[in-house]
Amino acid sequence: MEADIQTLANGKPRKRLDTLESDIWKKIEHNVRTSRTLNVFAAWQMPITAFVLVGGIAIGSLAAETAAVANAVETLHLGIFSPIASLAPSTLLLGGRI
Repeated sequence: MEADIQTLANGKPRKRLDTLESDIWKKIEHNVRTSRTLNVFAAWQMPITAFVLVGGIAIGSLAAETAAVANAVETLHLGIFSPIASLAPSTLLLGGRI
């Protein structure tokens, strides 16, 4: 341990000690400013998430309702491999000649 103390005593300081206090206050100010910013983001995170969730549910329910009405009016089987569907791969590949 004595050797370590002597090494530290003989070495040059890594930072200038005359600016140590101002560096500490700058770091504290930076930390306070960063924490304020994070607090603002955290405060807005929940309302934005709730707005997106409610909007998604509203749009999803409208889309489901529209799809239900469209299916009631026009009863086509729209399976991905169905030859009846206008966008089925077999219909697209053969140019609608099925």
